[in-house]
Amino acid sequence: STLAIATASGCTWSASGIPSWITMPATTQTGSGPLAYTIAANPGLARSATLTLAGRQVVVPQAAAATGVVPAPANLRVVR
Repeated sequence: STLAIATASGCTWSASGIPSWITMPATTQTGSGPLAYTIAANPGLARSATLTLAGRQVVVPQAAAATGVVPAPANLRVVR
């Protein structure tokens, strides 16, 4: 995906606070433009990161991994 960064022409900005599960090909740019990023699949519990992009904080949450286990309905009754 991409984020749109809008800033003054010639203004250099950077991205910081990037955890290992988020990758960006470039963390420093000049002027406005798209910021490409990739978020890796989550193998465990829900997680989040607070990135600083061009001086602004952005929270990136990611849901927990799917376990494949479906809980039984609350009204389930087993009859033998």
